[in-house]
Amino acid sequence: MKGSRRIGKLTVGGLGGAGLLVGLLLFIVLPAFAGTSGPPVPPPSTDGVTPTDVARGVSAGTDCSAFYASNPSSKPAYSYYIATPESGTYSTTAGGTPVTFTLKEDPPNTVPPLPGYGIDKYIGFTSTNAAVTDVSVASGLDENFDIKGVNDTARYNYSSLPGGFVTSDGYLHPTALLSDKNGRPLILYSYSHVTFCFNLTTASVSGTVYRDANQNGAYNSGTDSLQSGWTVNLYGAGTTPIKTATTGAGGAYSFTVPVSSTTTYKICEVPPAASGTWSQSQPGSGVGCTGAGELPNGYSFQAKTPGATLGPDNFGNAQFASISGTAFNDANGDGLSAGDSGLAGLTATLYNATAGTSTTQTTASDGTYTFTNQVAGDSYTLCISTPTGNYNETLPTSGASCTASGQAAKGYAFTLATTGLTGQNFGLQPIGSISGVVYNDTDANGTYDTGTDTPQSGWTVDLYAGSSLQSAIASAADGTFSFTLPLSVGTTYTVCEAPPSGTWAQSEPLPTSSDVCTGENELPKGHTFTAAAQNERDTGNFGNVAAVGPDEGNQISAPDYTVKLSSYKDTNFVVNSGSLGSGQLFVSLWAGDDTQAKVPLVEEIDWPYDPTKGQNQITIKYTDVFPFNTANLQPMPYCQVDPRDPEDPSGLTLLSEFQNDANKGLVLPGTDTSCLITTTTTTASVGQDTPGGTFTAYVFTDVDGLRTSG
Repeated sequence: MKGSRRIGKLTVGGLGGAGLLVGLLLFIVLPAFAGTSGPPVPPPSTDGVTPTDVARGVSAGTDCSAFYASNPSSKPAYSYYIATPESGTYSTTAGGTPVTFTLKEDPPNTVPPLPGYGIDKYIGFTSTNAAVTDVSVASGLDENFDIKGVNDTARYNYSSLPGGFVTSDGYLHPTALLSDKNGRPLILYSYSHVTFCFNLTTASVSGTVYRDANQNGAYNSGTDSLQSGWTVNLYGAGTTPIKTATTGAGGAYSFTVPVSSTTTYKICEVPPAASGTWSQSQPGSGVGCTGAGELPNGYSFQAKTPGATLGPDNFGNAQFASISGTAFNDANGDGLSAGDSGLAGLTATLYNATAGTSTTQTTASDGTYTFTNQVAGDSYTLCISTPTGNYNETLPTSGASCTASGQAAKGYAFTLATTGLTGQNFGLQPIGSISGVVYNDTDANGTYDTGTDTPQSGWTVDLYAGSSLQSAIASAADGTFSFTLPLSVGTTYTVCEAPPSGTWAQSEPLPTSSDVCTGENELPKGHTFTAAAQNERDTGNFGNVAAVGPDEGNQISAPDYTVKLSSYKDTNFVVNSGSLGSGQLFVSLWAGDDTQAKVPLVEEIDWPYDPTKGQNQITIKYTDVFPFNTANLQPMPYCQVDPRDPEDPSGLTLLSEFQNDANKGLVLPGTDTSCLITTTTTTASVGQDTPGGTFTAYVFTDVDGLRTSG
């Protein structure tokens, strides 16, 4: 038996490492290394590999480099050299992984006997964590431990086996000292040292977990942040993790896995507890992960190549949070409070400034909306559309500007926290409007005619809710006025006007409309609206015509026209005379307030008369319906009786019994509302060659009227 001393040396990438020297120290002088491969040297090993005879050199532990001299890229990563091998376990570390080789010398001979069997002729091994691609069983000593001049090695190469490596083999032997004619050894050299060429039987996989700020599925060092504290689970064939790792400050994780040609591994990630909702951008799809807390996408891989470095299998994550709020009808304008109702069907628009995208939600029946799965850490602007009609935004009162068509003016701007955001409420108060135009009704037709009528600025327009004055404004340069306010449903609003000066009668609202305005300087007619909705829009114009009041004798005059009332009437009158566009002469009278008790009156009309044209050149036509329309003119009939006081030389005073409007039927014929009392003509010379005259008519009526000369 040999002594118990041995030498072991690990070589990485062909460079020597420190080994353990125990036992016999051999001093051997060998020739230069040739590395020439010779014939196979049977018998084969337990794994069926027959070695080849390779001439070797002087440097111990360089056999692996020699074996792969022609193809160095295929050379295994590690080699381990054992001098004077003995039965026992040799330990080393390769790439941070513990590796062992357990040798068994002089295994039992077989039947039939092994060729050249003897002490130090055959040896076997088992390894841990080493994928052995080659074994060099070097000679240099005969069975008597004598130094030989020829130093060869037997190379066992496992590249032809499944996987290209073994973890154990038996009945390895050195080269032959003497062989028969068939190449079968008769005498074997004794082995003097053994070298293992190997990779690790493990592979490694690694990656990084990061927050993907722009969700592009790739790590960007300028914008993305590495995530620590994430759990990464490694699965083998089962459903329970075989290993777990926790990412550190750099977001990195790694696993070492056994090499296998059949096992498929899976990697899944788990965010830290209570860290919110996350979505994966990398991998965007992949093997499904269903373990507790795992995000849905993971990686799968096989580790078939010993020592392989797999990956990077990176996980990109975007943290999600939700944004919610309520759009409500802020009826009293005080913000969200009891009694306010939600506004359904509005469009909430969320703009992601970081990603340059936008999305919308429609408010539910209670006015609520929620944006889910929004990326935390991004910057957003949130806006709301307004309902149909007129609304005033009461919440928010400041913030982001919202400029898209149909949106309320103010919104919210924020960076989304991982905890999400609630209470992004929008208050919209329904706003009604009451508007119109104050104008001088030039043609007294009770309608504003652009280009014909003249806007009146500086008139005071008063708004009442019930009997309470709400607001007073002045009409603008174009005569317009507008009140904007939340109307109270069921409340009656009244709009009145007051002139800055002068005496006026109103043509719009019509003189026959009710007197609703009694405020200081206000004209009696106004517009009333009973609000059916807070945001309804009502309009009403005011038409005005310069007017006069009766004198002390209850008379009203204009050129060619005198009117005397039988009693005083407290209203302003518009009295006019002239010619129509057709050349007809006319006189007219109408009261600004035609709701008072009717008062009988006598009109005196004096028109020029040409006696040369005969007696029937003037036929008085009339209409008593205001606003006057010449299309309604009809011939005026004569009265049934003359109701005037014969004692009054002016012919304008009624007898007392006809000063009572109840007796007008004694004067007026049929259904007519005006009648001729008398018509006369007088002749006078207005020049030496131009005779002239006057047509005088007296008319009885109790209403407004237009009279024409034909």
